[in-house]
Parts: sequence; C-alpha cells; structure tokens
Amino acid sequence: MEISVQKMIEDNIHPDFDPFFNILETFPESALIIDLDTMSVIYANQNFFNLSGFRQDEVISKSFLNFIIVPNLSDFLKEINEIELQKEGLNFDLVLKGQRNTILPIQLFCQKIPETKQNYAFFYIKNSTELRRLEVERNMLSHALRQVNEGLGLFDLEGTIIFVNESFLDTFGYERGEVIGKNIGSFFSPFIGYEFQLNILPASLKGGWNGELKAIRKDGKEITVFMSTSTVKDDDGQPVVVVAVLNDITLHKQLEAQLRQSQKMEAIGQLAGGVAHDFNNLLTVIEGYIDLLKSKLNGNTSVDSYIKQMKKATERAVSLTRQLLTFSRRQVVQPKIIDVNKTIKELSKMLNRLIGEHIELITNLNHNVWKIKIDPNQFEQVLLNLIVNARDAMPKGGELIIETEQIKLDKNYQRFHPDVKPGDYVLIKVTDTGVGMSEEVQQRIFEPFFT
Repeated sequence: MEISVQKMIEDNIHPDFDPFFNILETFPESALIIDLDTMSVIYANQNFFNLSGFRQDEVISKSFLNFIIVPNLSDFLKEINEIELQKEGLNFDLVLKGQRNTILPIQLFCQKIPETKQNYAFFYIKNSTELRRLEVERNMLSHALRQVNEGLGLFDLEGTIIFVNESFLDTFGYERGEVIGKNIGSFFSPFIGYEFQLNILPASLKGGWNGELKAIRKDGKEITVFMSTSTVKDDDGQPVVVVAVLNDITLHKQLEAQLRQSQKMEAIGQLAGGVAHDFNNLLTVIEGYIDLLKSKLNGNTSVDSYIKQMKKATERAVSLTRQLLTFSRRQVVQPKIIDVNKTIKELSKMLNRLIGEHIELITNLNHNVWKIKIDPNQFEQVLLNLIVNARDAMPKGGELIIETEQIKLDKNYQRFHPDVKPGDYVLIKVTDTGVGMSEEVQQRIFEPFFT
C-alpha cells in the first residue's frame, strides 16, 4: 500500500491507525475499505489481491462495482446507502470478477466505520467456492434421497422419525406432516410394532437388522415390506441415528404365491391326467363288455334295468375323466362364440329348480355386453358350480344374484394378475347372501375338486 493512501486513510479515520492496518494485513480473509459516496476502493489487503489476481494499482481508487457481479444493482446500492441503520452490518452472496475474467462465488460482509470524517465502510470478502460446492453436494444428496425408488426413513434412538423420502410416503399413503415425529413402529401391525421396540430397534442400534414385516397403510390395507436398517455413528463411535430402507414386496409375495399355486396345480394336473388316461382306457373296455353283455341277453327284461344303470354309471365316469383330462390340458377344449346373457337366461329355468323355492334368483344382465369365445360346456359347468356353492351357503334361504357387465382391465390390474392382458372383458358376477367364506377357503375356491 502506498504511504500517501495510508496517510489519507489515517487523516480521515483516526490519528493513530497503525495497529488497525496490522490487523487488516493479517486478517485471514480479503478486507477492503470502501468510500460509500463513490464506491471506490480506498484500501485492500494482500489477501484480496491474491484472491482476485489484480495488482494494487488496478484496484485502489477504482470502483468496487467493477469487481463484482450483483443480481440487482439498484437494490444493492440502496441497502449500502442505508448501512448506518444496520447495527450488525450487511451481508450479500455475490460473484467476484477476478483477473482474466475468472469468477468466484463470495460472501460479502459490510460494516460502517464509526467516528470517521468520511463515509467509509469495511468490506470483508469470504471465498464461498468450497461452501457452494458443499451446498451443491448437499442439495444433490438430498434430491437423490428424496427421489430414490426405495422407501427411506431416518429415526432417532427412540424410533422417532426425523426424515422420510417420497417413496416412503407413497408406500404408506401418508403426507409428510403425518409421519415426521411419529414412532416408526406405529406403521406396522400391532404385534410387529411391539416386536419393533423389543427386538428390531435394539438390533438396529447394535449393527443392523433386515427382514420382512407386515405394515399397515393409511387406507387400512395390509402390505408386506422388506426392511433393512443400519446405524450412523458420531466421531466417538456412538450411534446417533438409524437409517431404514424399505421395499414394498406385496406384489412380489403375491406373484410367489401364484407361482407356487401354478406349480402345485401343474403337478396335480399331471397326476390327474395320468390317472384319467388310464381310467378312460379301462372304462372303454367296461363299456365294450356292457354292450356285448346287452347283445347276448337278447332283451332279457329281468336284468335289462341293471345293464342300463351300469351304462349310465359308466357314462358318468367317462364324463368325469373328460373333466380330469380338461384340467390336465389333455382334453381338447372347443370354444365357440356365445351370447352370455342368452346362456344365463336358458339356464335360469333349471337353476330355479336347482336352488329351491326358499332362494330368490335375481338376474341383472347388461344388454350391451359383447359376445365371448369360450367352451360352452365349461362355462355352464363353472356357473353351475358357483350357484350350487351359493345355494349350500344359504340353508335358510336368501338371494342369489347373477350379473353381467362390460369392463376394461388396465395395466395396473395386470400388475397383480400377470396372466391377464389389458383390454375389454365381460364380467359375470355371482353374489349370494349366505354365510360367506373364510379367507383360507377363498384362496382355494377355484381349485378343481376342492369343496
């Protein structure tokens, strides 16, 4: 710094200014003295020259505005002019224009110099490049945590939730305000909530835990989640927060159950097919001998009725083997275009006799439903089975309702029923007012030969 400039500052600020200059020169950040009337630089310490890359003669007496980029210059100057009203000074986030057009993000702190002959202020500049980098990294990390597909939750050592991401909220169906501050165990079934406090939380604090849990959504629906926990520790190795990562595996569990069911049905089908095939061969021989016996008796009426009963029993056995072969996919299915409503109407006369007078049969048939391609015998058999089961569930009487409806199944439905293609379908609904079924029976209702 030139002696003439230093003397000028001393004359305008304080007669004994040497200690002040020593402080500014050893100050760890860039420091300047600015004439607020002209915004010119009266003084700058060596750190500012090092930061900006400019020489002393390129800075002193020049406007400070030449060295900064301000988002709104008029607002900036207005605040600077009112600096005397700010006892604690002002601070701004700006950009410093350095030598060779380099730019640096900075924090600028401004403080009016009291008891001076001139309108001077201290400007302190802190290089915020590292701070901005850390802030960007923090924002990126926060964004990543919020957007990650897995549900993510942070809770304290007591299990109180302090952070959750969007996937966590989507999994449980809650808003953020309904979750923060609640105990993590409250989002699981009551028994598991108790188990969480008793075993899962202590295991998490000791190193981590993972496993499947039954959780309850806000809408009351039970879901299955796979949760893995780990602990964040401080510098002393003490746990401070627990991180929980959750995946909704409800669909996965359903698909697993469907796979096991299809594998079981395939095994049963193979067994049934083999038995039916061999049994059908035996029935063919029996039928042949019955016909041969009938021809040998020459119309002997004393045994003719017995032969007819044998013939009918054999025919029913043949029909049963056909069903077995159909189930095992060895029997050729013969689909045809049928009118669902017409078929139901034709069956209604027989159904009234089948269900009895104590049960009222109601049909709500949508006349706009499409025709469908299906094996008519199988369709009638399925419908009859449902109606017989409904009748047996209403020993004291009730209502039996058969409905048809045109529906559209979308990709969301396909997620839970992979064998179904999205598109238009005809829905046939059979409802009764009977005693109902247990959940176990519901799971097996469409298994062949299960009653």
